[in-house]
Parts: sequence; structure tokens; C-alpha cells
Amino acid sequence: DETEDDEKLRTAIKIACLGNVIDYDLPEVNANLEDALEFLDNPLYIDGTDELKSMIKEGTNLLYLTDNAGEIALDTLLVKELRRLGARVTVAVKNGAPALNDALMEDALMVGMDEAADELITTGADAIGIRLDLSPQWFIDRYNKADLIVAKGMANWETMTENPVPCPTMYVFRTKCEPVAMAVGTPENQSIAYLVEKGWKL
Repeated sequence: DETEDDEKLRTAIKIACLGNVIDYDLPEVNANLEDALEFLDNPLYIDGTDELKSMIKEGTNLLYLTDNAGEIALDTLLVKELRRLGARVTVAVKNGAPALNDALMEDALMVGMDEAADELITTGADAIGIRLDLSPQWFIDRYNKADLIVAKGMANWETMTENPVPCPTMYVFRTKCEPVAMAVGTPENQSIAYLVEKGWKL
């Protein structure tokens, strides 16, 4: 059922956003689990789910950029759903020393991301977000050759939006601070699935 398919993807995106509520670097963010579960009943404030789904064909090369170690278990649900829709999903985690609390390879293996994804790689850099100026050429090539990118978390938004994206890109996160909310054009503490076109930048 097509409607049910749309809702599966939308629910998986909401669950990924739910993980993004838990941010130990922002002590004022309320990470109460009951409140977090209520978020699943609320619509995505920006919702590019249908457009993203329409772009996924059998074998679409999709690069999934993770955020925090604590939420990567919830990312596996979205990765599995993207694969079910036909995408070939490569998940990228941070290289070694944790940048704040970013997900590392050991975190990904612990939650079974190596089985959820088609391929599990590192970004080749320890920087917060995606810093192509600090990334090795092999990762830059993977980034530039993706058909679609799903970028989790505010750090990826803050670093990636400085340069034109190489392909349609969906930013999945909660607007946990005023500057980011203003840049996106939403109130604070909203879940968004913001799909931008190839070449877009802030």
C-alpha cells in the first residue's frame, strides 16, 4: 500500500529525529523520554518525505551521514527503510577520536549498523559535521558521487550548508537552538526533514 509506505518512511524519519532530541552537549535540551515519545505524534514541521521517496529508485546510491553515538541505534530503522525502498545505503561515521559525542565505527557496530546498511565507512576525519577541507580524497569522491544524501543532526547542517551540495540532500534534525531555527525558518524544537536540490547552499 503506497500510503502505508509513505507513513513507514515518515515514521522512520520521525524516530531518527527523536534520537536527535537527546543531545548531552546542550544541557538545556529536555531529553525526557515521555516528552520525546509525544514528538512522534506531531507532524514534521518541514516534511520532504514524499519527495525523497519519489527520488529513490532500485540501486539509488544513498550516503547516510550520522550524528551522535547515542542516537545511531534509531538511525538503523531509517537506514533499513531506505534500503527496503530500493536505495543502496552507505553509512558514514566519524573516523577515530570522538568529535564531541559523534558516532564512531565501534558505536555503529554495537547497534548492528553493519547489517542494516549496505556499506559502513568512516568520513576519514574527526571534525564535527562534514568538513570537506579536512576530509581525505576517497571520502570526497564518495560524497560527490552520491545520488542522494541524508544528513542527520545540526552539526551536519551547520557545516554542509556552507557549500553547494553535490546531489539532492535531506537534512534530518531538530531545531534545537535559535540561530539554526532562524536559518531554517522554523520555531525552535521542531523536527524537520528538509530536502534541498543539488547545488543548494545557505
